[in-house]
Amino acid sequence: MFIWFITVDKLSQIAEQLVRSGVRPSTRRVYDSVQNQYVSFCQSHGLVAVPASEHTILLFVAQLFVKGLKASSVRVYMSSIRSLHVQNGFVEGVTNTDRVKLAIRAIEINQAPPVQKLPITLTILQKVHVIIDHSNYSSILIWCAMCVAHFACLRTGEFVAKSQTDISSCLFRHNVNITNNSVQLHLRNSKTDTSNRGTDIVIGCTNQSICAHCIMHKFCLTRDEYNSHDKPLYIFQNGMVLTRQLFIKQTRLYLSLIGVDPSLYSGHSYRAGGATTAAIAGLHDWEIKRLGRWKSHTYHRYIRPCLTDDKSIAARMFQNQNK
Repeated sequence: MFIWFITVDKLSQIAEQLVRSGVRPSTRRVYDSVQNQYVSFCQSHGLVAVPASEHTILLFVAQLFVKGLKASSVRVYMSSIRSLHVQNGFVEGVTNTDRVKLAIRAIEINQAPPVQKLPITLTILQKVHVIIDHSNYSSILIWCAMCVAHFACLRTGEFVAKSQTDISSCLFRHNVNITNNSVQLHLRNSKTDTSNRGTDIVIGCTNQSICAHCIMHKFCLTRDEYNSHDKPLYIFQNGMVLTRQLFIKQTRLYLSLIGVDPSLYSGHSYRAGGATTAAIAGLHDWEIKRLGRWKSHTYHRYIRPCLTDDKSIAARMFQNQNK
């Protein structure tokens, strides 16, 4: 009987590769950059990088503070350093001690709070819908992307290209299936898809003027006359693809045309807007979590009702008491 023999050295190589492959490629790129910076810092100051002492970690945190990094970025650095320790067989929590937490908290206190971008809600989309040229292919393309991003709570990296040369993360036409009453998307890349199997999303028809299903159907009827299914979904008639930069630029243009300050919005405003619209509509928590593919309650920070909604709370509380 043949026995496949593998040396210990070869098994060790495979084991190390498995450990390293346990982190998503995008996260790995960030970790590699941070770990290189950390090791260089330790070498230049005569410090032991792995296993690190709490003092070494605090020195590195101080260095990051002097460079002006935000507390959120410092926490990413700490995760990267912890990953470096895990890879080398050390699991001591030197990056998460009480003193390290206090140091990062101090950085957070000393920094101005980040400006939270506003959500692009259904109300905003209704105003944009009025000014859109629904006979122009390029306008229909952008409008389709806006509606789909809102109703599916998408991140820009899940459906548009990073650049004209990097289309690895965008939706392709064959990732879209249109039925009589819904549009089905297969996201090739998603932050919550840790297994890299892709994520399926179904958006039903609203039977209203703002409808991701209807606009997708209209857009694809024209799109498919010029381009095949093996090309990106959002492709212009000149062959250029819709990139994140162009999508945000067009979004801000439409916002300015309806009298809204475009600087208050970003690409992530669509994801926040979808969650906000769902909350205002009274969807259950589990429905909102499923809609945005959230695995925890972190989605709460995306739900940002407008001030007018806050003003109506007291009246609604009074009305509910009398039901």
